[in-house]
Amino acid sequence: MLSWLSKKDCWELGELEYKLAFEYEVIYESKQSYYDLFDTADIAWKKTTKLNPKANPEAVAEKKRD
Repeated sequence: MLSWLSKKDCWELGELEYKLAFEYEVIYESKQSYYDLFDTADIAWKKTTKLNPKANPEAVAEKKRD
């Protein structure tokens, strides 16, 4: 499983869940178990966002002016 994980640079949790469930019939009760597999394979699993979804464009513009 670790060699399979190491073949890609970027993973989504759903891909790992699907692979384990349908090829190995393994379904973890806790998401933490999947995260632990990512960690063991030295893969960062936390999602990133390009923009802050709570950002107020007007407040950002005002702060840039200061």
